[in-house]
Amino acid sequence: MPEGTRWTSPDGGYQRWVELPAGLDTRDLLAEAARAGVLYSPGTLFMPDARPSSAMRLTVTGADEDEIRRGVAALGEVVRGSVPARARSMRTGGMHL
Repeated sequence: MPEGTRWTSPDGGYQRWVELPAGLDTRDLLAEAARAGVLYSPGTLFMPDARPSSAMRLTVTGADEDEIRRGVAALGEVVRGSVPARARSMRTGGMHL
Protein backbone atom coordinates (compact mmCIF):
# COMPACT_ATOMS: atom_id res chain seq x y z
CA MET A 1 0.00 0.00 0.00
CA PRO A 2 1.24 3.53 -0.64
CA GLU A 3 2.90 5.71 1.95
CA GLY A 4 0.37 7.32 4.25
CA THR A 5 -1.93 4.28 4.43
CA ARG A 6 -3.08 3.31 7.93
CA TRP A 7 -5.17 0.38 9.18
CA THR A 8 -6.54 -1.10 12.35
CA SER A 9 -5.02 -4.17 13.97
CA PRO A 10 -7.76 -5.41 16.28
CA ASP A 11 -7.24 -8.32 18.65
CA GLY A 12 -10.14 -10.19 17.07
CA GLY A 13 -12.83 -10.01 14.48
CA TYR A 14 -12.81 -10.30 10.74
CA GLN A 15 -12.88 -6.69 9.56
CA ARG A 16 -10.16 -4.09 9.17
CA TRP A 17 -10.58 -0.33 8.74
CA VAL A 18 -8.10 1.03 6.20
CA GLU A 19 -7.38 4.72 5.63
CA LEU A 20 -5.71 5.56 2.32
CA PRO A 21 -3.75 8.75 1.66
CA ALA A 22 -5.84 11.92 1.79
CA GLY A 23 -7.52 12.97 -1.42
CA LEU A 24 -8.50 9.50 -2.59
CA ASP A 25 -12.17 8.49 -2.64
CA THR A 26 -12.58 4.74 -2.20
CA ARG A 27 -15.81 4.82 -4.25
CA ASP A 28 -13.66 5.69 -7.28
CA LEU A 29 -11.42 2.64 -6.78
CA LEU A 30 -14.15 0.05 -6.22
CA ALA A 31 -14.70 -1.08 -9.82
CA GLU A 32 -10.99 -1.48 -10.55
CA ALA A 33 -10.45 -3.31 -7.24
CA ALA A 34 -13.32 -5.68 -8.11
CA ARG A 35 -11.68 -6.41 -11.49
CA ALA A 36 -8.53 -7.27 -9.52
CA GLY A 37 -10.56 -9.68 -7.36
CA VAL A 38 -10.91 -7.51 -4.25
CA LEU A 39 -14.15 -6.23 -2.76
CA TYR A 40 -14.53 -3.78 0.11
CA SER A 41 -17.03 -1.36 1.59
CA PRO A 42 -16.24 2.28 0.76
CA GLY A 43 -15.87 4.48 3.83
CA THR A 44 -18.61 6.82 2.67
CA LEU A 45 -21.14 4.12 3.65
CA PHE A 46 -20.14 4.69 7.28
CA MET A 47 -20.28 8.51 7.22
CA PRO A 48 -23.45 10.12 8.60
CA ASP A 49 -23.53 12.62 5.72
CA ALA A 50 -22.28 10.27 2.94
CA ARG A 51 -19.29 12.54 2.27
CA PRO A 52 -16.37 11.21 0.21
CA SER A 53 -13.95 9.11 2.20
CA SER A 54 -10.44 7.79 1.71
CA ALA A 55 -11.28 4.93 4.09
CA MET A 56 -12.61 1.43 3.47
CA ARG A 57 -13.70 -1.58 5.46
CA LEU A 58 -12.10 -4.88 4.47
CA THR A 59 -13.72 -8.12 5.53
CA VAL A 60 -11.38 -11.10 5.64
CA THR A 61 -13.70 -13.84 6.85
CA GLY A 62 -13.40 -17.08 4.90
CA ALA A 63 -10.00 -16.17 3.46
CA ASP A 64 -6.77 -17.86 4.42
CA GLU A 65 -3.53 -15.94 4.97
CA ASP A 66 -2.29 -16.46 1.40
CA GLU A 67 -5.57 -15.18 -0.06
CA ILE A 68 -5.42 -12.14 2.22
CA ARG A 69 -1.82 -11.40 1.18
CA ARG A 70 -2.70 -11.69 -2.52
CA GLY A 71 -5.79 -9.52 -2.04
CA VAL A 72 -3.89 -6.81 -0.18
CA ALA A 73 -1.16 -6.86 -2.83
CA ALA A 74 -3.74 -6.51 -5.62
CA LEU A 75 -5.52 -3.73 -3.75
CA GLY A 76 -2.19 -1.99 -3.19
CA GLU A 77 -1.55 -2.00 -6.95
CA VAL A 78 -4.96 -0.44 -7.60
CA VAL A 79 -4.40 2.24 -4.98
CA ARG A 80 -0.85 3.02 -6.10
CA GLY A 81 -2.10 3.33 -9.68
CA SER A 82 -4.66 5.91 -8.60
CA VAL A 83 -2.27 8.13 -6.63
CA PRO A 84 -0.45 9.54 -9.70
CA ALA A 85 -3.79 10.10 -11.48
CA ARG A 86 -5.07 12.04 -8.48
CA ALA A 87 -1.86 14.11 -8.34
CA ARG A 88 -2.17 14.94 -12.07
CA SER A 89 -5.78 16.01 -11.56
CA MET A 90 -4.76 18.31 -8.69
CA ARG A 91 -1.95 19.91 -10.75
CA THR A 92 -4.20 20.56 -13.74
CA GLY A 93 -7.06 21.90 -11.66
CA GLY A 94 -9.33 18.97 -12.45
CA MET A 95 -12.28 18.41 -10.18
CA HIS A 96 -12.62 15.19 -8.23
CA LEU A 97 -16.20 14.46 -7.20
